[in-house]
Amino acid sequence: MTNDNQKFITRYKLFLNKPPAVYLDKTYFPSYTYIALLRTQRLWHLELLQLNDKEKIRKELTRELSILKNQLKHSSDFLQKLRINWLIQNNLQVIIFSNRYLSINFDAINYLTTDEKSLELPLAYEFMFHKSLMEKQIEKMTFNDYKHIDTYNGIANYFVNQIGISEKSENEIGKYQITYQQEEYLIKINEEDNFTGFQLANSGMINYADYIQELNETNNIINITNYILTNDKKHLKDVFGLNDDKIELGDDEICILIPKPRRNETKNCVYL
Repeated sequence: MTNDNQKFITRYKLFLNKPPAVYLDKTYFPSYTYIALLRTQRLWHLELLQLNDKEKIRKELTRELSILKNQLKHSSDFLQKLRINWLIQNNLQVIIFSNRYLSINFDAINYLTTDEKSLELPLAYEFMFHKSLMEKQIEKMTFNDYKHIDTYNGIANYFVNQIGISEKSENEIGKYQITYQQEEYLIKINEEDNFTGFQLANSGMINYADYIQELNETNNIINITNYILTNDKKHLKDVFGLNDDKIELGDDEICILIPKPRRNETKNCVYL
């Protein structure tokens, strides 16, 4: 096995252990419940369900997971095995948006059913960047397949997250660049229709292995994975070392999406 292949397999396994999701500020959850649920009969398709019964949702997810595991067990096609494994590991990690702040999160199943030496880069690239991967608009939240990145770093950055709020913000529309761990990110503020959204576009590259984080709660933020959405100035100041004059945010009207610092790291690591 080549050194490049071994590096990729290592990152791939880390990715399966901690799939990316999104940090959500409960202040901006809608008053109804939407969940994005991947249906097994149409691989790579996200179906939206509007459900309010938490137990019903759990039963649906359990049923879907059981079907996927059964398909994985009996499949003889290597590519299909990889895709099914992807579905189990990542897309059944479901986040529910609700005014009651519901959250159902199925833990990743940490196993690979195929020989690691069989995992070739072109094959892995093909299934990770399938054109319809994670592409669906949920009200004012949009998950997009982030296509223009290399295979390794694509594991950490396959999506761009855009979040809008219901009222126009008076904040200046423009572009801001931040530096995080010597990587550059571009925060673009776009005004569309009746809301303002932030879109984070990565202009550098990230090693996902450095972004593994345990789930935890800080202030009013539920930390689910590697990006944080917050309108809490104190949180930005305390955690990221940002000065007040560097935070152009309204108290109630806008959110900002920025990378989350690694554990045991200096606070002065992000600059607007």
